[in-house]
Amino acid sequence: MTASPDRIIFRFHLSELDPSLLPVEPSLLQAGTSPAAESIRNYFEKSLGFDLAEIHVDFQGDHVNVEWKPRTPNSEKALIGWAVDILKAGAYKMGQVVFSVLAEAFPENIVVLCNYGMLLSDLGHLDKAIPILVKTTNLEPDHANAWNALGVAYQRKEQDEDALFALQKSHSIDPENIYTIRNLGGLIAKKDPPKALNLLKKAAFLLPNDQGAQYGYGLCLRLTGNLAEASSVLHKAIDVAPYSELAELCRSELTAISHEIMREKGGGVRMDVVMYCIAAMERYKELGSEKTKTIAFEIAMLGRSGFDINNPSKKYKLKSLPGEFTGLQLVAYMYVGLKMVDPSLDSGIDFSREYEHALQLYKTR
Repeated sequence: MTASPDRIIFRFHLSELDPSLLPVEPSLLQAGTSPAAESIRNYFEKSLGFDLAEIHVDFQGDHVNVEWKPRTPNSEKALIGWAVDILKAGAYKMGQVVFSVLAEAFPENIVVLCNYGMLLSDLGHLDKAIPILVKTTNLEPDHANAWNALGVAYQRKEQDEDALFALQKSHSIDPENIYTIRNLGGLIAKKDPPKALNLLKKAAFLLPNDQGAQYGYGLCLRLTGNLAEASSVLHKAIDVAPYSELAELCRSELTAISHEIMREKGGGVRMDVVMYCIAAMERYKELGSEKTKTIAFEIAMLGRSGFDINNPSKKYKLKSLPGEFTGLQLVAYMYVGLKMVDPSLDSGIDFSREYEHALQLYKTR
């Protein structure tokens, strides 16, 4: 690859080109057919601005070489703008090729360095990302976004002291940088949840569709004992993206919150849970192991959306078992069922005391 402000060559493998950016079927792109080649050529000529720069596109087997030579003073700005748009589109493979070349051609360009550092950090290449982001902050000490990105990279590498310094620096430069507020709050919450609460509350308010911001605030609320409000915020976080990994974490927190509320209300061993467990043991003995497994797994899947175990008036139905059940009753049935299927399975709630008590009573019957 050749890279200088006067001549840049990008070399892409066909698999590194993002089909979503090209008007061509992915299968044709991988095969390197003539229609795909024409689409690739048109894409680069249009995106890089053939009126601003000389663009040459050559094909060599399963690789594409794209040569760029500036014609006007605006060529460089257009080129870097195109590169940033690639990242916004989520084309990280393609972006990694582009920014590695741009960083060589423009070694002190803040936009290039900051975006390249963030890209490498997102991809998990922290040992490469951190020096680039440090260089960015050295070149422009008041660049709040660069300090924020550096703090995130340090945090991902579990260097929390360095992360705290970088995020506090970003916050001091731009107190209203909402992503810094979110990241700083999340870091502080690891050691001092009450101190982080206001930061995370502000982040959640200003970023209503950011699942990470909602989850962070909900978790902090739970850790500071605000269980009802935490439950509301975590439900909101799930609604943002119900099938994401963060949504699963939210559901785990909701289960824990329900358990804490139940303990607060009942204290000690909950005899209603004990009785539900005994009823489950008796029912499962009649139905057999395969039916037990079916019921327990159906309850577990249904519970992904969360059971209201503190509301006895709310009822649920199962396909595998007739009747209507409270949330607490179903969770007890699930707990017993999973214990019978595989004691090592995690039900997500601790009914161990109730289960042992129920087991002793069941054996005496």
